[in-house]
Amino acid sequence: GSRASFSTLEMLEPGARRIRFGNKGFLEVDGVGTVELRCETPSGERVNLLREVADVPGVAENLCSVKKATAVGAAVVFVGEMCEVSVDGEIVLRAEENVEGMSVVCQPKATWEDTCLLVREAESPVLWHRRLGHAGYESLAKMVEGGSVRGVGVKAEAFREEKTVLCEPCIMGKHTRTPFPKESDSKESTEPLELVHMDVCGPMPMTAKGGSRYLATFLDDYSKLSVVQPMKRKSDVTAVTESVFARLELQSGKKVKSVQTDRGGEYVNEGMTALLGKKGTVKRTTAGHSPEQNGSAERLNRTLEERGRALLEDAGLDPELWAEAMVTANYTRNRVPSSVHGKTPWE
Repeated sequence: GSRASFSTLEMLEPGARRIRFGNKGFLEVDGVGTVELRCETPSGERVNLLREVADVPGVAENLCSVKKATAVGAAVVFVGEMCEVSVDGEIVLRAEENVEGMSVVCQPKATWEDTCLLVREAESPVLWHRRLGHAGYESLAKMVEGGSVRGVGVKAEAFREEKTVLCEPCIMGKHTRTPFPKESDSKESTEPLELVHMDVCGPMPMTAKGGSRYLATFLDDYSKLSVVQPMKRKSDVTAVTESVFARLELQSGKKVKSVQTDRGGEYVNEGMTALLGKKGTVKRTTAGHSPEQNGSAERLNRTLEERGRALLEDAGLDPELWAEAMVTANYTRNRVPSSVHGKTPWE
């Protein structure tokens, strides 16, 4: 049983009392106290006060002694699969036989530890900021204003008022690096998949639980929809690209017309050239050592890294879960309005 079941408990000196069980073994009693037992009876719910209850840590289940019950004047009757305990003709306990042949009485009175599991955390801007992967408060305000979501019990004004409040996991997730320029690194796209920015994050400092060291990222220039895929090897990016493009084209009914990448060996190779050539996709590459020319992809990588670290920090999880955290960060990112259109990528 659990010590939390006791309403009062007096601890005993070690070795002061022992109880003998059916296997002829003995277990020490740590303490003696009172337990409130709530159960259903023919006359309704009843709370019984059980005194002189022994606390025996070595026993997994709470046990009730028939001999002790009859010693204080109670009548114990077994009929079929039912056991009833009566005092002065009134049924005070009722137990049903379980699959193991044991008569199970009702559950003990719930403690505050049990009850708190039923309490719903009050909605607040901070709670939704955390639920949605530490998204920016202005984006959350636009999400509510634009009707992108249902069920958020926080107004847009409340999100904006929270903008000045510091979020420690967000601070921990960010690095003090010079930001990439926000000017567009491409001509404005007019339809989905007209241009897809591609990049690879990694190698990460720690191998993920699934064995991944890299993360392939894809960003549609028009809708700002992003797709990510953890990878064990950088060379896996060609196969991942083929899979991601097939899914995007099927879902959108469009074809990937052009891509923009850096000049890394994972993109400048025969396999990638053959894949893009087969699809008729135009490939654009940045100048060497100029990641800012692929600023959209680099900003996405940074956003996902920072939000992923914030999620791990907030939840107190192991850093080796970075892949799951970044996939989650991307999932929530796609469901929050972008700063470009004020709509979610899915809209």
